[in-house]
Amino acid sequence: MVAVRETRAPTPGAQVLAVLVRFGLTGSSGALASIIPMISGDRALKIEKHLAQLLEVEVDELRDYLAGNIRTSSTRRTGFRFVRGTHGGHYVRDREGTDIRPAGVSVR
Repeated sequence: MVAVRETRAPTPGAQVLAVLVRFGLTGSSGALASIIPMISGDRALKIEKHLAQLLEVEVDELRDYLAGNIRTSSTRRTGFRFVRGTHGGHYVRDREGTDIRPAGVSVR
């Protein structure tokens, strides 16, 4: 008697993803960025309101927290320090650092 192995067909989404990966189009600027479904603004607002209610904070406070707009005391360690130069500055790793590195900013 021969054992029969049952296989499942991949979902359409998995098939699309496999093709995109094969052609190297999965980066944020590639084709995948334009086909990933986004939630609507109404749905996002509903989620924000629900989270704010659960945390007992205002929606604006929740948005500020998620965006990283946080004032901290100088005693709270973040692990980063902003180093000023003649034409700007950059963030460096520092165990004693208390500066908050904004999301997306590189570290030297």
